[in-house]
Amino acid sequence: MRLATLVAMLTHAVMVTASIAITLWLSGEIAWLPAPAPELVLTPPSSMWRTTWNLAGYAWLPAYIELVLGSRRVAQAVALLAIVPSAITTAVEQAARDVPLSASPWAMLLIDVFLPVAMAAFHHDAPPVQRRPWLLALPIGILLVPVPLFTIQAIEPALRLLDWPGLSCVAVTVAIMVHLTVRGSRRPSGTLPWSLAFTLLAVTALALRTVTLPDVNNQAQRTTLATMASVEMSLFSR
Repeated sequence: MRLATLVAMLTHAVMVTASIAITLWLSGEIAWLPAPAPELVLTPPSSMWRTTWNLAGYAWLPAYIELVLGSRRVAQAVALLAIVPSAITTAVEQAARDVPLSASPWAMLLIDVFLPVAMAAFHHDAPPVQRRPWLLALPIGILLVPVPLFTIQAIEPALRLLDWPGLSCVAVTVAIMVHLTVRGSRRPSGTLPWSLAFTLLAVTALALRTVTLPDVNNQAQRTTLATMASVEMSLFSR
């Protein structure tokens, strides 16, 4: 549970950090990259309050750092700062029919809400987190995942069809393959916690993909997305 929670928090921290570059690109602030499609271009928030509200999602970064440093209660409180505005925004937008009714944002919010609860596993009697590798994992993760993904998607529009549930399935699959490769050269007792953690993450990713599958019908590329989602679910079912 502790390893799975750390991986999930690391994923949030990596993605929100890299999303700064994505936001700048969608706002037209990165001139050397291809211009985003007109429907993707962002308009500046209408007020300072709206800007602050939108920035709440970046709280995942300090929440992760506080968790690694051993401040579990602070990490839980900061994580809530990222969750609550997103939940309120989703509820208001769907209630006002500003966006189509969909299960995807609620499914992802449910997973996010579970993270502060799962942080209870980092109690005082639990062994401390090894700070150095988990802190180093943040810049390494940014270089290995969001940066190339952002660059490729900016160049190749077709790859934008990989949504967050799909990306989660791909990321967990790659991580499991790497883990299985490394496990062969180490003692089983040393890799068992990671095997259980990846199993938990795989089940979560599969559940997320399954719950969000009906939302594909609302997309223009629903046939392609449905095919990709079916492949992802089949991959995980094995």
